[in-house]
Amino acid sequence: IFFDPKEITIPAGPDVTVSLPNEGVTLHNFAIDALDISVDIQPGATEEVVINAPAGTYEYYCNVPGHKAAGMVGQLIVQ
Repeated sequence: IFFDPKEITIPAGPDVTVSLPNEGVTLHNFAIDALDISVDIQPGATEEVVINAPAGTYEYYCNVPGHKAAGMVGQLIVQ
């Protein structure tokens, strides 16, 4: 139960498409509350999310119960 990478850096301004593969055997999620993003990713599936955000640092995490507490958290850096 982890994100790889635990840190993503993208430019501020343009749309950036982020690929979200779930190589695990259970449902996961990619959520950034400050950007109103929440994407469920089924086991073995890959989803994509388009992010366009102002400069800053944002927490991303898995909102499946227990996963964030288990360390499924990372940082999105927008510069």
